[in-house]
Amino acid sequence: MNKTSPLLNQVYYGCWLLFAASITLSKFATTFFFLAIGISWLWSIFLRKGKTLFAFRSAVLWSALALFLIFVLGLWNTENFDYAWKDLNSKTPLFFLPLWAFTGPQLTLKKYKEILLFLILGGMCSALIGFVNFTFFNQEVILNFRKLSPFISHIRLSLVLCIAVAYLYQQLFLRKSNLRWLLLLPIFFILYFLNRLQSLTGFFVLLILALYTFVKQTSWKDQPWLRGLALGVFVMVALFFGIKIFRISQLVFQDEVLPEAPELYTVNNNPYVHARYDSTTENGHLVYWFICDQELEQEWPKRSKLSLDTLIKGFPLRSTLYRYMSSRGFRKDSLGLTKMRMEDILAVERGIPNWYYNEHGGMDARLYTTLWEINNLRRGSNPLHTSLSRRLFLWKIASSCIAENFWLGVGTGDVLEVMEKEHLKSPLAELHRVWRPHNQFLTLWLSGGFFALILFLILLGYYWKGIRSIDFMLAVGFMVMFFSLFWEDTLESQAGSSLFALLVLVPQLFRTSITSIGQDNEG
Repeated sequence: MNKTSPLLNQVYYGCWLLFAASITLSKFATTFFFLAIGISWLWSIFLRKGKTLFAFRSAVLWSALALFLIFVLGLWNTENFDYAWKDLNSKTPLFFLPLWAFTGPQLTLKKYKEILLFLILGGMCSALIGFVNFTFFNQEVILNFRKLSPFISHIRLSLVLCIAVAYLYQQLFLRKSNLRWLLLLPIFFILYFLNRLQSLTGFFVLLILALYTFVKQTSWKDQPWLRGLALGVFVMVALFFGIKIFRISQLVFQDEVLPEAPELYTVNNNPYVHARYDSTTENGHLVYWFICDQELEQEWPKRSKLSLDTLIKGFPLRSTLYRYMSSRGFRKDSLGLTKMRMEDILAVERGIPNWYYNEHGGMDARLYTTLWEINNLRRGSNPLHTSLSRRLFLWKIASSCIAENFWLGVGTGDVLEVMEKEHLKSPLAELHRVWRPHNQFLTLWLSGGFFALILFLILLGYYWKGIRSIDFMLAVGFMVMFFSLFWEDTLESQAGSSLFALLVLVPQLFRTSITSIGQDNEG
């Protein structure tokens, strides 16, 4: 008997739907439904007496499975097999999801779009839960916007939400009812949420998707006014952010003109400390100049119940106070502290290091942070305090490791260990721990070597060529995951590899006409 039962088909398909929805909601549920897909796939093979394995003749399937095999080949020269097996375990979706999609009960393009819809709904539910919990039930004085994404990395959630925006945009053109304009409500919510999340990655990916849509939108051929309107909106948004970035850069990059002989004593005749070799600035004012801890320790208890040595967001409150007072242009002494308003004191207690963050939220604060990181990197300050500078530092370490293991890499399980050894050569080794490179291309090059990277790039080109013209949403899914590879070790986690397999590898099914025996009959 080659046919599978209708009930089994429904169970198999339902597991795919719930697996997609759970990726952004629960690691446990993701694993559970991943295994459920596998069990129902095995049962379908049993009913078909193994004839579904005919699909193994498909070159497209082998190209999809080849991505996982790249990491398997990296085992040949690894020394840390315990970590290597753990690493491969997180990547199993790269192998099994395309295998099951190609050789199990048929997944049509229509069904795949429904799976994609469940992924989007899961992402929107995750965002809504995070937003409600953060806005109405967060009891912490210190605000951490990353808690807007309680179940998954904020970057990966933002990527799913970018796909949601593209999907909702497409539905605006496909639907004929006037009610379709209600779809603007979830679009506006997602944009607002990404702004609250301060997701620079999300807005960057949305910009890429907007450019792609502008070039590829076929409906504009018959409606030139719509193309002109879209172009006008795009130019206005670009100008808006351009002006915003320019104004913030003027604030960040201004330099304080210091006297040749800076004052050595406060108005109370207490000595200042000047860290002449630390060029960190806030709004152009040097942070570690004109510091009088003696006066701060005397006056601060009169303004706050928290000690200056209290850790706020992993940093001493004292350093946050230095930065905040510098951002106001105040010297770090008793006179400067008297100029601080009560809202300034509360901001410092919450770990806010600059008055700009206190009065501007969302993307304004994120753009300011990014430019501040760039400015302090330019000045040679500690590169591990912030997101962008930390990544640049890790890329530098990874590049040094790659130079020593250019052709063959260090093995699948040894990436973190080699990175740590290289990090020990840094003067900052005792102050910070090291992570993976935070760039999938560098991670793969370091683990598998130059030839593994080239094979990976060839496969990406092959995947893109096969699905870019099949459907708009398939192209969107690929682009979102592709650009995530530059900023994250996307394939090094269960959630990341699940998203990549679902959005890049499984859609390869729709580029080939080769199907399993009996797959064309779902009943």
